[in-house]
Amino acid sequence: MLLPQAPAGQDGIAVMKNWVQFTTRHVTSYKGDSKTWSWTPVIRFDTTGPIPSGASYYAVVMQPNGAPWAELDCKWEGKYYQCGGPNYPEDKATAASGVFPFSIKMRNPLAGTDVTLFSGKVKIDKAPSTDVGPPTERAKQLVYFTNQEWAMPIGYVFYDPVPNRLNVAFWVRGDEGAWTRTSSTGVRR
Repeated sequence: MLLPQAPAGQDGIAVMKNWVQFTTRHVTSYKGDSKTWSWTPVIRFDTTGPIPSGASYYAVVMQPNGAPWAELDCKWEGKYYQCGGPNYPEDKATAASGVFPFSIKMRNPLAGTDVTLFSGKVKIDKAPSTDVGPPTERAKQLVYFTNQEWAMPIGYVFYDPVPNRLNVAFWVRGDEGAWTRTSSTGVRR
C-alpha cells in the first residue's frame, strides 16, 4: 500500500510512484543465529528528471512501531535507482513483519537541502519455508515477502503493435508456476 505522492522536490524532481518497488532480501541468519531467518529491504524507483549536481538519493525505512530502522544509499542500476540490496549489511536484518513506513529522499550538501520526495507504507508478511529439516528448525526458517494483495483488483489492458495484439496483465494469488502464458488469450490456468 502506498501513500499519495509527495510534492516535487528541488528542481521539480519527483519519484514516479507507479515505479516504486519494495521487496525483501532473504538472509539465512538473524543476529548470529543461523537457524533463524530474517530480511533486509530493497527499494527500486525512478524519477521524473536527472538528479541535480551534488545531490544523492537515499531511503529511510521505519519499524512497524515507528522507530528508525534502516537508512539505505541509492545507486543507479542502469534502468532504475536501487536502495539496499546486497550491499546492505546482513547484521542489520530484521525478523519483524507488519506495516513498515518508508521514504525516498534527496540530499544535496552543495545546496544545503534534504527533501522527502516520496512517502509510503509496505506490508511485509511471512510464511514457513518449504526447505527440509527438523520441524523445530523450520519454525524459525520463515520467508518474508511484500504483500501485494492491494494490487489484485488492478488490471492492465495494453496494445502490443509488433504481434498486433491486445494484452491483459493482472495479479493472482498463489504460485505463479501454476499459471501459463498463451499468445492469444494472455494468461490462463
